[in-house]
Amino acid sequence: MALRHSVHHLQSENSDAWMGLIDAVYAVAMTLIAVELPELVNKLVSVPPGAIDVSMKVIVIAYLFAAYVITFMVLYELWSTQKCIIKIGGLNRQLQNFINGLLLAFTCLGAGDVILIIKVKSGTFAQMMNGEMNGRKGISGFHSVIMEWANLHYLYWIMAFLLISAMYFLMYIHFCIGQPQTLSSHVSQLRRSLLVKACFFMVSTAIWLPLVWGGSCSIPPIYPVILFLGFSFFEASIFSKLKREKSDT
Repeated sequence: MALRHSVHHLQSENSDAWMGLIDAVYAVAMTLIAVELPELVNKLVSVPPGAIDVSMKVIVIAYLFAAYVITFMVLYELWSTQKCIIKIGGLNRQLQNFINGLLLAFTCLGAGDVILIIKVKSGTFAQMMNGEMNGRKGISGFHSVIMEWANLHYLYWIMAFLLISAMYFLMYIHFCIGQPQTLSSHVSQLRRSLLVKACFFMVSTAIWLPLVWGGSCSIPPIYPVILFLGFSFFEASIFSKLKREKSDT
């Protein structure tokens, strides 16, 4: 009996299986990151009384939870975008299937990289508590903590940004290969959005450029990520406003 669609097509009989795999990979990645976070929080909570101010401890813990929520939202945005491009463009060709597999592999690599970053944060905080970082005695302030995290093992941070950039670029290729039949303004906007996001994370790695000349990163990585999320979740409003302003001009 001839199949109506390729076995890898979205409408094939086994489509639920690999669509479920996408959900599972992202779910596991999000869970693993959440599991690692309590280790770092526990180090903060178990700091002896008087070693650092209670207010400082609360601020750092709040920052860690905020960083986790932001990381979760980035993964959520990647997951929703990946499923969106497959829903629109389908999975008709082997190259699309290959790219889909690469996207899942990069998701796992990204989760592993974030876990490494969390472990580095944990070790760095312990060293800062003992006054072993840069000859300082203890922690001088909240800004010194997050900047120490941004500069130490910065290659992990750069790898995370480049992985996200590569994922959006692969999604763009996947989407273009699909050649959706409905070439509406929304489809064109999605295609443009994928390229913008890929370029954004690529360019954002420039915050570590001062390290090349022996300097240090002066912008915490969380700031460009917050900017990215603001653009992602309010993208339709932003493009709509730009379109109105262009038409008025």
